[in-house]
Amino acid sequence: MRQATFQIIMDKILVAIRYRNAIVYVGDILVCGEILEELCDALRDKLDRFRKTGLVVKSSKCTFAYEWVTILGYEVSKKQIKPSKTKLSAELELKMPSSANSLKLSGSHVLL
Repeated sequence: MRQATFQIIMDKILVAIRYRNAIVYVGDILVCGEILEELCDALRDKLDRFRKTGLVVKSSKCTFAYEWVTILGYEVSKKQIKPSKTKLSAELELKMPSSANSLKLSGSHVLL
């Protein structure tokens, strides 16, 4: 299934509750809750919606009840959102341009 198709289908299935306790982006669905009971209720609701529309979830691609998750290059927890270590290390490894010409070649935009 193409990513755009997945996004459209998820938007239709989760339209009424999309940002209450579920976030869908490209190929990921993040379901969250303040306490475990709330998480279980939210998860049950999403899985029921999928079942009613004939969709299945591969358990091998699922993780449940984590204190924090990495999504879109960020580590997200109840207390904070911060860039992931891989995102930070990639940015720290960027080399400074040695000349104005190398800036132009890299496609970077700089205001002087």
